[in-house]
Amino acid sequence: MAHNINVYPTGRNVTTYANMDKYVSIKLSCVYGYREEHDYPTLWREASAHLTKWCSERLLEHANQGVQGNPEVVLDMALRYLSGCGTRRQNVEGALFTLDALLDPQCQPSSRYVGQLASDTTKAKAHAFAGQAYLMKLTATPAEHRRQTQLITGDRATHNLLQAAQHANACAELGLISPVVLRIGFMMREVGVNHGVDLSTMVRSSLFRALWIAVNPRLEEIYAQERRTQARMDRRSPSDFVCAAPGCGFRSEERTTLRACAGRCPRDLKPHYCSKQCQIKDWARHKPTCKPGSNGTTPVITDQGTMLNLSEVEDGETDARGSGQSRSSAGTEEETGERPLAHGPPGPERIVNTVVPNAPRGSVQIRSNTLAPEALRSLREEISNLAQTPPAS
Repeated sequence: MAHNINVYPTGRNVTTYANMDKYVSIKLSCVYGYREEHDYPTLWREASAHLTKWCSERLLEHANQGVQGNPEVVLDMALRYLSGCGTRRQNVEGALFTLDALLDPQCQPSSRYVGQLASDTTKAKAHAFAGQAYLMKLTATPAEHRRQTQLITGDRATHNLLQAAQHANACAELGLISPVVLRIGFMMREVGVNHGVDLSTMVRSSLFRALWIAVNPRLEEIYAQERRTQARMDRRSPSDFVCAAPGCGFRSEERTTLRACAGRCPRDLKPHYCSKQCQIKDWARHKPTCKPGSNGTTPVITDQGTMLNLSEVEDGETDARGSGQSRSSAGTEEETGERPLAHGPPGPERIVNTVVPNAPRGSVQIRSNTLAPEALRSLREEISNLAQTPPAS
């Protein structure tokens, strides 16, 4: 018997509106915790009833009532702009403008602001919607970018990614770990790795501390689930090495016969394949483990200086060992009469990056567990100056 995908029996007298699927999908992605389970037909019926009772014109009147307005109405109007359900078209900028009434006390006109009436839960949802909006801008096609009315200076992708991350971090700080928060966090992680850094382990990771606190445990949950799945499925002889592609059946007594996945999945979860064709065939299954949270192509960030700035070592930051004593607390050169030591006892590894035009990926990464932060920065500046110095004729 044939089955239709994503077609749900909702009963009689249920009106389906244009883009209602996007309305429900974005709502699921933003306003609920990622562990929450839902009955999709019930959500569909509830959305239909709500959209029938509250047409967008009526809702917009309530959204523009100023300080007497209802913060939940602002959220609903933003959701309609994001989904294009109940509006003339999908309008990301309209959603962000609407959300200013909850998130920006300086919004104009000032009578629109209702943030003082909103609970932390409502504000968390507003940040989730704003993160979704910037994520949509980040992944928009060129044609969709041309329809955007807001002009963004500098690197567009970097701007949108950092805005999305800031809203996702604020959402996590308020206690809502929704699917969109995790997706933005995983995207930040992937972009950092593409630039040769793990942003979650850098000193300045504190800029997005709540986001990393949400992402890293989720990553371990994904790996743990995959290990349980493999343990249930592993029935081969310990001396056998098997191609991971379903249906292949290729076996060997030596692992060197197979090629391992070159991705960033944990070593014990790396699948091995007998051919490139089998690796491509198995990618849909392995992708959630190898690139968690990935949905589509990772955006290309060309503003490398801004991204690398997120991983710089900063004077006065707390030592990663948790002692609470900063490097700068030992006294300045003027106070001690001595120059700061270039080296210290082994400690946590510190990393700085510098842009070098002809280097692989355009940058050089310096790692040390003994160099002080000021010494690392000095070394980075020297390398950067050398890279910019034209060769002698």
